[in-house]
This record gives sequence, structure tokens and C-alpha cells, in this order.
Amino acid sequence: ATQSILVVQAASLQSELAQLSGNFRLLTLEDVSESPSARDDVVAAILGRGAPRLTTETLDKLPRLSSIGVVGLSLAHHAPDTLLARGITLFNASETYAQSVAEFALGLAILGRRRAFLSHDLMRDGGWGIGPKRSGLRSLARAARPLLRTIGLEEFFLKIWVRAQSPARPQQAMANEARELRGSTVALIGWSANARAFARMLNHAQARVLVYSEHAAHDEIREAGCAPVSLREALGADVVSLHRGLTPKTRHFLGAPELAALRPGSVLINIARGALIEPGAL
Repeated sequence: ATQSILVVQAASLQSELAQLSGNFRLLTLEDVSESPSARDDVVAAILGRGAPRLTTETLDKLPRLSSIGVVGLSLAHHAPDTLLARGITLFNASETYAQSVAEFALGLAILGRRRAFLSHDLMRDGGWGIGPKRSGLRSLARAARPLLRTIGLEEFFLKIWVRAQSPARPQQAMANEARELRGSTVALIGWSANARAFARMLNHAQARVLVYSEHAAHDEIREAGCAPVSLREALGADVVSLHRGLTPKTRHFLGAPELAALRPGSVLINIARGALIEPGAL
């Protein structure tokens, strides 16, 4: 082995690193710092979870460093602009995590459509299903029903009750109905590895998948069984799921006007970055 790889805090990758050791020398930060001269043999680096940012002094000692792999999803901690300016190619493990993230998003979409989170709180408060705990006249009628049934007047009073109800259901009540994921419209904002894995699961679940992306080609989106749409169209879906990276342009891109475009009863999922949504508007 005439070439070397710098490995920083990669204790969890022993089996993978063992496969590299036959072709490369594996060095530590200490090896580089203790070297009296530049290490022309180092061509790549692997930065494990929690690895510190490579300092200017370290980078100056690695003139042939051409690629860095980061074990994690975010590169922000490692000053990517500085590394790219040196001609270093960056990699992260987004494809490795994509399936796990997509499974979590699928679970949230199903639970959100079923109103499981709302139901959980209501049932702990004494309600049932997705209907709030009954109070006032409704509570009295519910308590009296067993007695009315016993004396044979339940059917009589039930007819009166039904006639007294308004035929028009409140919009909020309709929005809070539990619904299936199958047949619903799900919009993905962003076309990352997570989004692509999620789209495959949604297609199997027989949901209609829309995608808003400023970077992905429309043909690529269509080939994945999805429909490319505008941001406005995406916000009108039954489920809206965020998969964008956080940049100065995307920070707080979901503000008051965008959140107002969400339909009553829709489900908003953010498994990307919290700062994509303007917190005051939310």
C-alpha cells in the first residue's frame, strides 16, 4: 500500500475499514500532526460521527487530499465551502440512512392521516376516537341514553335528536376525519435520497405522489412514478413532507403565505431541518 487514508473517530466502522487496509494505509490525526513534513501519501479521509473539523494546519499537510467521506447526513459542521475551495470532493452517507428515514416518514404520514396523535390526546382526556370529550347537552344526552333505552324511549328521543342536528357539518370537523393513506395525495418538497426512498414506499401504498424540486429533472421524477409540480400545487396536497437541505435560500421558506396555502386537515411532516419553517408563522 503506497496510498493512505486519514481516519478520524471511525470506531464503529472497523469491519468496513478492514476491507480497505489491504490497499491503503490507515492513518490517524496524530500520525499527520506528528509528521515533520507534508503527507503526500494521503489521498482521502473518513470522518466518523463527532469528528472535529479538519484544521487549516492539517489540510496544509495533505496536499493530495482529494476526497472526504462523512459518516452522517450533514456536512455543515466540516466547513464544506473551505474544503470545496481546495478542490476536495465531499461525500456523506445519505443513501445509507434513506431507507430508515423514509420508514419513519411513512409512519408519520399514516398516523397523521389516521389522526392518531389527536386521538391519543383526546382519549387521555376522556374522549373517544377523534371526537372531543362531550360536554353540556351532549354529555347529558349520552348519560341519559341507558335509562331511555330501559324504559323504551330511546328510539323516540333519538329521532328528535337527529332532526335537531344541523345538516351542514363544520369544516373543521370534516378536516379532522380519520382517513387512509391509500388514495391520498402526498407532496414531497425536495428530491433527496430520503425523498426518493419515501416515494417508492408511497407508490406501493397506492398514494398519488407529487414532487416539487428546484434541481431534479422532471423526467427523473416521472420515471419514479411521481408528478413534478409547483410549490403552490405541492402545498395543496393531503400530506406535505419536507426533504430539502438547509441553505440561506431555503431557511424559513415556509412562511405565513405558504402555511396559509395548506388545506384544513392536511398533514405537514418535517424530517429535514427545523429552520425550513418560520417558527412565528407556524
